[in-house]
Amino acid sequence: MSKQEEIKQALAALKLGHWHKADFDAKAPEYIAYLLACVEGLEASKEIEIENHAQSCFDYQDQIQVLKDERDRLRKELEEKDAALAVWARKEIEWHENVEGLRDLLHKISDAEWEESMDSHFNDVFTTRTINPAQIANEALDFVGQEGEGNQEEMRHLTPEESEAYERSLDKLFNQSDK
Repeated sequence: MSKQEEIKQALAALKLGHWHKADFDAKAPEYIAYLLACVEGLEASKEIEIENHAQSCFDYQDQIQVLKDERDRLRKELEEKDAALAVWARKEIEWHENVEGLRDLLHKISDAEWEESMDSHFNDVFTTRTINPAQIANEALDFVGQEGEGNQEEMRHLTPEESEAYERSLDKLFNQSDK
């Protein structure tokens, strides 16, 4: 029989009058010592449980902070990529517009713009413009000149992967315009 059962039976017997108080008093120090040991054991296990629970809470708080930091880092990275993509999209549109403008300029050059003039008898005469390679080059450079230093500055903010993707899209755009 366990010590707890022995104590329970002794208390029950004392209440019913089967035990004399002197017999119970003789066993009382042993019972009290046992019960105190049980209480101390329960208190110790409860403290350990509380400490473990508190440590778990601290661990969860640390994990929550790590997750918040990671969320903030990813949010910032996403904002930077969104900004880079916006630059990329704007530049792609500008490049597309410039390609169209260059294509028009080259068509004008290849078609050798016609000029209307009059001869000495006041008849309309259509002639081609004198093609000056330097003038053609200057017109092309003037047209493309707006894409100079500003783009290089903005491209420095793109990651290497984004810059490569940008370059590939430009190559694709130029290759499509050649067809």
